[in-house]
Amino acid sequence: MFSFFIKKEYLVDHLNGFIDIHNHILPGIDDGARTVEDSLDLIKGLNEFGISKFICTPHTMHNYYDNTPKTIKKSYKVLKKELKKNKTSNIDLRYASEYMIDNNFENIVDNNQLLSLGKKHLLIEMSYLQPSINFNEAIKKISKQKLFPVFAHPERYLYLHKNMGQYEKFKNQSILFQLNMLSL
Repeated sequence: MFSFFIKKEYLVDHLNGFIDIHNHILPGIDDGARTVEDSLDLIKGLNEFGISKFICTPHTMHNYYDNTPKTIKKSYKVLKKELKKNKTSNIDLRYASEYMIDNNFENIVDNNQLLSLGKKHLLIEMSYLQPSINFNEAIKKISKQKLFPVFAHPERYLYLHKNMGQYEKFKNQSILFQLNMLSL
């Protein structure tokens, strides 16, 4: 038949029931949403695509975004209250963090200050400029906590593109990958 009678598929056609596990929609605590109104606008826009479940993952990065479970929970409660006030009951909102593997990460692990994605996964990242010198040690510490590391947006690390075998090594270490939707 004629192909112009066939509906063209778009990415948005496959997002219903999708859970956004990595976003910066908690207000005022990192480089994402600045205000509660910004957060609500982001949630509304993503909800129009069919996304109603979110795990908010603000940065935890030493000397830039020194978030703690307490600061993250406080911002989460503010947003949750506004969602309730706006009668947005179809939104399932949870929180965790995206941890920079930096010189403070091991202290966070040692002090049991981790916020995981669910019970088994921890969202991590490195600098885009160079690999973290303590990456392997951090992975060991994460594993000792009985957590699986999830490497955020691995497509962004240009220094890894020169060594594609490193991704295979990460995979063999049971490191999972989180890919940004817009990178597709």
